[in-house]
Amino acid sequence: VREALNGVRKEINRSGQYGADSQDIYSAGLAVCFLVAMDPVGNRPEINAVLQFLYRNQKAHGGWGYGGPGIGPGDMSMTQYGVLAYWESMTSGIQVRQDSAAAALEWIMRVQYKSGCFPYQGDDSGDERPSMAAAGTGSLYIGYDLFGFNGATASGGGGEKLPPALRPADRPIVIVPERLRFNRSFNLGAIRNSQAGGDNWIGKNFTHASDASGKSYMNYALYAWERYWSFRELAENIMDPSPPWYNDGARNLIDSQGSNGSWSRDCGEVPDTSFAILFLMRSSKKSIEQNLGLGEGNMVGGRGLPSDTDRIQVRNGQVISL
Repeated sequence: VREALNGVRKEINRSGQYGADSQDIYSAGLAVCFLVAMDPVGNRPEINAVLQFLYRNQKAHGGWGYGGPGIGPGDMSMTQYGVLAYWESMTSGIQVRQDSAAAALEWIMRVQYKSGCFPYQGDDSGDERPSMAAAGTGSLYIGYDLFGFNGATASGGGGEKLPPALRPADRPIVIVPERLRFNRSFNLGAIRNSQAGGDNWIGKNFTHASDASGKSYMNYALYAWERYWSFRELAENIMDPSPPWYNDGARNLIDSQGSNGSWSRDCGEVPDTSFAILFLMRSSKKSIEQNLGLGEGNMVGGRGLPSDTDRIQVRNGQVISL
């Protein structure tokens, strides 16, 4: 983990600029997720450096893709990781440019097919892929949360109108950085219509993990599927600990695991194994729970309560170590 952190830091030059302009959006988005998971406070300079890279490389139409800011169409596969990086940053208390997030969501809605699916490239009218349906629709649900439309998260306290120091007795007090959201200037009707179209396509075409076989990178598609369902469940207040979609995907992964414990299904052993682990552990759901203070007594990113619990106080609903 330390080596990975040093690898990210090596991409930041002396002037504080992350990566060359040829650096891909996948790496930038995952770098933000990694830095937030490790320590969103201690890694704030690095996170902000990566966010600046995302701003610089966003195309004029709002999407991200190959070729830098002025070249080529938007790429749905990359854009989903830009949107995810914005959510991870905002939920850890690091401000993101609202105009950039809104432009990305508007691009996603603009390129959506009439069928409800999404293209791989913004100017592509070719195959309809389960992975792109999950990428586009999942990103819209992430944006839905960022703009404060989730009733359970909009107030920052689970929707209850209680003093900030009061919590339900069955919900542990955890240390969570201030949860940031954009103001609600986004078109709610437009995003809901686009989500409904994506939900409809997925309901007809991506109800089993095997639906992605032969049409896209399998384990990569399953991770997008897990992220889509996790944010959709948040929006719809669904709390099923064993949903059919997850059980189906888990069976698919267990059946396809290699004898050495890895997976290799189009992306190579390390990426495919990582995608499989992210799916199996419900990583998006865990991230949502941690960032909203719904975890099992852990701080955001999995860090525990202070070891000296005699020297902590609750101030304005937050645990403060004295």
